[in-house]
Amino acid sequence: MEVYINDFLVKLAWAEDHIDHLKTCFDILNKYYMKLNPTKCTFGVTSGEFLAYIIAKRGIKANPKQILLSWNSHLRGTKEKSTVYQEE
Repeated sequence: MEVYINDFLVKLAWAEDHIDHLKTCFDILNKYYMKLNPTKCTFGVTSGEFLAYIIAKRGIKANPKQILLSWNSHLRGTKEKSTVYQEE
């Protein structure tokens, strides 16, 4: 059986604790024979995208790209519905 976990985040308030927490996470992954794809890993960043949100030191906010995608999807559905009504 193969299981894919797409998102994994280790975030701490104090940088000096980060290495210890990463080691703990890697130990747990090793215990269960789980592997990470190094090309998809990012280390040492102060902000980034995670689960459609922007995570930063100042907090969590919605990702503007996701809002735009959602809005465009909504508009596309509205246009299709209006076309249906016009044809009737």
